[in-house]
Amino acid sequence: MRHPPLKSLLNPTGPDWVAPFLPDDELTGIRHSLALLVGYDTQAGVVRVLGSGYIVHTDDTVYVVTATHVLMEFCKHALGPHIRTPLEDAEAWREKEKQRLGQVFAHGSIKVLVETVRSTEVIQLDVRHASFGTDEQGLDVAIVQCAYSDRTERLTDGRFTPLLLDLDPVTSSEVLFMAGFANLPTEIPLGEAERIGKLRSNRNIVVRGGYVREVTDKADGYHKGAVLMRANMPSEPGMSGGPLMRKREPRGRPGVFGGVFQWTYTAIGIVSRSRCGGMFEHFENRDGETWVVPISELAKLSVTFRGSRYAWGLLADFIVINYHDLQTYIEALPQLPEGRSRAETLNVDAVMRMKGEQALINLKGHMPPEVFAKFLAQLKNEPPLKP
Repeated sequence: MRHPPLKSLLNPTGPDWVAPFLPDDELTGIRHSLALLVGYDTQAGVVRVLGSGYIVHTDDTVYVVTATHVLMEFCKHALGPHIRTPLEDAEAWREKEKQRLGQVFAHGSIKVLVETVRSTEVIQLDVRHASFGTDEQGLDVAIVQCAYSDRTERLTDGRFTPLLLDLDPVTSSEVLFMAGFANLPTEIPLGEAERIGKLRSNRNIVVRGGYVREVTDKADGYHKGAVLMRANMPSEPGMSGGPLMRKREPRGRPGVFGGVFQWTYTAIGIVSRSRCGGMFEHFENRDGETWVVPISELAKLSVTFRGSRYAWGLLADFIVINYHDLQTYIEALPQLPEGRSRAETLNVDAVMRMKGEQALINLKGHMPPEVFAKFLAQLKNEPPLKP
């Protein structure tokens, strides 16, 4: 990746944000982690391009993070607008929104397009389960769990490239990168649905670099208390639901981590909405800015895992590798003889096992024995044992 230095105290004439140059292989790597969401509107006779998302885990299903409003906007097209009446309180209205979205999922109207690592095959997945903030002005994040609609083939981790999650706090001086699909048609006739897969190409991916200028719970256009990051770079239609990323360089002891994989992208947020102007416009980017939901807000959701609902924060400790897990594992490795490659040392199963063992120790004393036994059996995908 190449880009000119951004504006800073040491470079006051630099640009506020940049569209960096990425070599094709780097752009392809980002594309493999992204998901493209589309909606089949049979009444209108079109396929609607909804927005972006990104893969965070795969087992029996693919877990994709996106923005709630990406899903809700399609509900308005497919089922008509849901206008809140004066006698309807906020909680009842949100519950109806949840039911409407569930109806759309049940009909298989929303599809998630992903790619395998080793081929250019575009796979169209159905949404099997979803967890989302039903109020997009309060919690504009969603986790959708997807699976094949017309195949019995099992989804496996080796076929996809999840983005590592990164929970480190953001500083106002670090350059971050926003990515997503853009410059796409808003709809395609149902008779030309074969064109959909071709939308997943490098030329339709937009990557921008800039800064996060503030983290606030008083964002304009959102409910008070909703936590958002203000990124000083504009987003394009279609990028909603995509990631805000760091470029990390995990390094352990000399000779352990290097060679072909010296850096990795990590996800620190979910692109929500564009933003223009503001109270302190003189200090803001006049090209436009973007509200981004911090990745930590996913902990407020619960997801379905092998027939039971669990808080995402709990489940992620057992099924998702984040950047710090990788870093901890690398630092614990012994120094290798010269000539040994990183590919010989980085074992994803070992990282997950190390993390899971520690999480089980932390969890066991805080959960009733029968619930702990059930959860442990579901992790192992086997019938529960008596505690």
